Amino acid sequence: MIFLKNHKFISDLATIVYQNLQRLDPKNQTAPRLLKKYTKIYLRESELIAEGAVKYGRKKGVDMVFCGHTHNAMHKYFSKHRIDYYNTGCWTEATPTYITIDKHGPLIHYYK
Repeated sequence: MIFLKNHKFISDLATIVYQNLQRLDPKNQTAPRLLKKYTKIYLRESELIAEGAVKYGRKKGVDMVFCGHTHNAMHKYFSKHRIDYYNTGCWTEATPTYITIDKHGPLIHYYK
């Protein structure tokens, strides 16, 4: 994220390329999904978002933190902070994900 903020031209160019790939295959989105899946910066950003959310949650004294839209549905327990981190993932992927909470706690679902 910091890289993209400090290199706006590259970020803008990547956005244009990505949007054009989406237009080429509007139904299946094969190329854009592969691009997202294998981009190391993108994958690392999910971890950075999780770490930042958990640090914020620790300051607020919570047991769980929920985020969304990193495109990676995730549950991770941060034992150092004793906080569960959940990410809802994304509704626009080939297999959309969402989270429900019941008396047993949060659960990530994969819509088929």
